[in-house]
Amino acid sequence: MAMLVGEVLSEAAARYPDKTAIVEGARRVSYAELDRAANRFANALVAAGARKGEVVAILSANRVEYPVFLFGAARSGCIGAHLSVRYTADDLRYVVDRCTITTLFVHADLLPAVLAVRDGLASLERIVVFGGPAGEGCQTWEEFLDDAPETPPAVPLAETDPFCLTFTGGTTGFPKAVLVDHRARVSASQGAWSKFALRPDDLLAQVTPLFHVAGLFSWYLTGVVGGCGFVFLPSWDVPGFVDAVDREKITAGFMVPTQVAALIQDPSFDRTKLAPLRYLNFGGAAMPVAVLHRLRELFPDMVIIEHYGQSEVGAACY
Repeated sequence: MAMLVGEVLSEAAARYPDKTAIVEGARRVSYAELDRAANRFANALVAAGARKGEVVAILSANRVEYPVFLFGAARSGCIGAHLSVRYTADDLRYVVDRCTITTLFVHADLLPAVLAVRDGLASLERIVVFGGPAGEGCQTWEEFLDDAPETPPAVPLAETDPFCLTFTGGTTGFPKAVLVDHRARVSASQGAWSKFALRPDDLLAQVTPLFHVAGLFSWYLTGVVGGCGFVFLPSWDVPGFVDAVDREKITAGFMVPTQVAALIQDPSFDRTKLAPLRYLNFGGAAMPVAVLHRLRELFPDMVIIEHYGQSEVGAACY
């Protein structure tokens, strides 16, 4: 079994090359295409002079480029930092400086927030923009990738190499970075797959942010371990989720309890449009008992699993 994060994707691509790995609006990417894109990204990082152990970051909602960054950075030997789209200017300055981030990949919608603090970010050497035009002194995603090859990069990696930084706290002070290695995240996702009662033919909704450890690893990487397809929703709203389930025939989702409550209490709630949804996973906070009971009444046959985790530990309980 894979113990490097990049291998999780390559194994899924080998098993299901033509399966749609990601749906994001009109964009559809197969597992084989995602695998090749991650290789290009890794090779582009190496060509740009990124060194093993160097920290690169992403600031984005749920977009196709996010998993390209996730797996590509992992294959390059760089440490990927996952920044919250909710950071204040002070949070952004603190995190970039504290983690010595050298390259930041940012969605165009969030670029103004980065440019507003760029002059104070001593470590930041490069800003790469996707989803829109680049600002002055920035590269576009396409310029960064240029003619990088689609073959796996020649970077020696060990399962104990540091792999990523996620962030916890931030409610009473600045965000705190949690560093983990490949084995920690892969083994946690393999364990989750064995307990989550998901199936390879499930189509999973990605409605929680990928910059959070639960959305990125407890849910997204776990689904890739099983070769599931995903529908990315860059933002959360009940009608958008219901329409996506109905349109794409989504069968499973992970939500935080406030999203579950909003879903079943929405005045426009339409049970018939949610008929494809057979499975719901939730975590991140305590589920109110009344909400859980109502969920059971509305979906008596649904598989419901709760999980709890901790960024600093990696693993979760089910």
